[in-house]
Amino acid sequence: MNKKITRQLEDIERTEKKMAELQDHLDKTRASLKVDEDEEIIRSFRSMNVTGWDLLAMLDGIQNGTVKFFQEDAPARGNEPRKKTDKGTERKKTPPEEQVPDVAPESEDNNYGDEN
Repeated sequence: MNKKITRQLEDIERTEKKMAELQDHLDKTRASLKVDEDEEIIRSFRSMNVTGWDLLAMLDGIQNGTVKFFQEDAPARGNEPRKKTDKGTERKKTPPEEQVPDVAPESEDNNYGDEN
């Protein structure tokens, strides 16, 4: 048989063997990642010290999509400066004079031009 074809067939066999080994490695790595993520979720819930009906209600809310999680020390849009402390990294506090109120102040003219 042609030596070139023989080498190509051998190369294909080696490559397929390597691909099978890499796929096996990928599958094992993904399984390990899932186990580690599950353990982290369990540690997180246990650290909340929530038990009984409160835990059941919270888990039900997560599954329904009615419970939302917010990371308190994360910048809102990623543009706030962060500072290092003994407890880790936390957001820089905005001075009161630079803070914007969440709602507009109420006035007696809230009818927006409706004269009734």
